[in-house]
Amino acid sequence: MSQQSLLIAIATYNESGSLPILTKELRRQLPDAQILIIDDNSPDGTGKWANEFAVENKRVDAIVRSGKLGLGSAAIVGFNAAIDGNFDWVATLDADLSHDPVSLKEMYKLAIDSDAELDLVIGSRYVSGGKILGWPVHRKISSYLTNLFARTILRLKNGDNTSAMRIYRVDCLRQIDLNSIQSQGYSYLQEILLCLKKVSARTKEFPITFQNRETGRSKADLFEVSRSLYQILRLSFRH
Repeated sequence: MSQQSLLIAIATYNESGSLPILTKELRRQLPDAQILIIDDNSPDGTGKWANEFAVENKRVDAIVRSGKLGLGSAAIVGFNAAIDGNFDWVATLDADLSHDPVSLKEMYKLAIDSDAELDLVIGSRYVSGGKILGWPVHRKISSYLTNLFARTILRLKNGDNTSAMRIYRVDCLRQIDLNSIQSQGYSYLQEILLCLKKVSARTKEFPITFQNRETGRSKADLFEVSRSLYQILRLSFRH
């Protein structure tokens, strides 16, 4: 693996049970990566733990925000940190152990492969080899509908336009106006794909196994899914 720098940005809200496990495994799989935890003032103490952990570990930083400002805005914080820190790559993934750090390591290998010449690697549940474990029927339906909307209305060609497990080339992010991204929730995942499409970003999907969280409550509830579908409609007019 060539020497390129990676920032792993993790947005958190009430993940005090899963975050210590995730960060430990990320540091084991990608020991040279810098980890940035962006917490939305979790009432369960996730932010407090993150701050204390960052003090003890030079490869971990933490930002605790004033309130629940949303996944989209947290991702933008991570992207800007990667740009300001002159990282080569920035990765995002869920904090609830749904995404396997081993897969992230494999995605990173693909991203930095000099022959691949990629700007974005998406951890995909919907390409050959991809899987979803433990989802109830309503989650499968909502994911299908959101991806269908993204492909038909926004004309995004990826099999999985809703996966939060991604690795972006930072130089490619420099080409888009991150401040123009208005989506605060999950729909930022489609909005930034639209922005990257405009700069002809080279994208590849990598098959992953998505494991439904075993503890805690999913953030992708019916309200959030409905809001994402509405935001996709709005994006179709804006873009």
